[in-house]
Amino acid sequence: MITVYLNKHLAGIKRSFNASPQVNSIGWVSHKDVRVNRTFNSYNFSLILNGHGNYRYQGKMYEVNAPCVLTQWPDEMMDYGPETTWEEFYMIYPESAGTALREIKLFKDGMFMWNIGEAGHIPEAVETAKRLMMQPDHPGNADRIDHLCEWMVLESLIERTGLYGGKYERQIHEIAMQITLHPEQYYDFDAIADGMGISPATFRRYWLIYLQLPPGEYLIDRRIRKARRLLTETTLSIGEIAAQSGFNDQLYFSRRFRLETGVTASAYRQTNSPLLFKDARRSPEL
Repeated sequence: MITVYLNKHLAGIKRSFNASPQVNSIGWVSHKDVRVNRTFNSYNFSLILNGHGNYRYQGKMYEVNAPCVLTQWPDEMMDYGPETTWEEFYMIYPESAGTALREIKLFKDGMFMWNIGEAGHIPEAVETAKRLMMQPDHPGNADRIDHLCEWMVLESLIERTGLYGGKYERQIHEIAMQITLHPEQYYDFDAIADGMGISPATFRRYWLIYLQLPPGEYLIDRRIRKARRLLTETTLSIGEIAAQSGFNDQLYFSRRFRLETGVTASAYRQTNSPLLFKDARRSPEL
């Protein structure tokens, strides 16, 4: 897998108009695999177009699922990143743009992430921005980029689904994050529902609304994801990986892994693991 990076610094380019807040830099990463853990001296918007991961904010972990927007602002510790990789388009505004961003309601203090209900034309706008990045000094292109970035953030806000605004949504997302972090553990969803003071049927109905998968299937999906990581990042046996991913039955794990990925666990490792070394000996016919 080849990761493609595009980045342009626009702070030194003279604008012809002041129609939109001016961005300092924009960039696109096709398969970002780096976790960010730092403070910033700028106002940033990261459009996550594909992939998933998590965002730790003020001591709590939140799940990140594309399409969504992450924000960062000065002097706040930010800790976020993909589970494996994600596609990201980012916009960096100078600290001096904070007042303007607040006045036009593109930025709100403490609103660190929101999901986008329908990505709509945002991917097309990203492609347009990438083309403009190739000639940032061309007359008018920096102004176009400023306007396009403002439009993308505005569109994402219009299409946002909100963050934990629905009934039981916060509790369900917190449980989902626990599953994502520790899928190998045992989860009794009926007991969890009882702890929330609702019936199992009500719990499953709201879970499906917010996460689009029944809780049992969600748990299996996270266990398969962990197994995929272990297959590519370790030399553990298939049986050990099954056990560490929460599968007590290796045969069931093998069947389910193939059902979910389309290949066997061994074939997945053979294709994706950088830990495997091909036999470098010459074949007899050479």
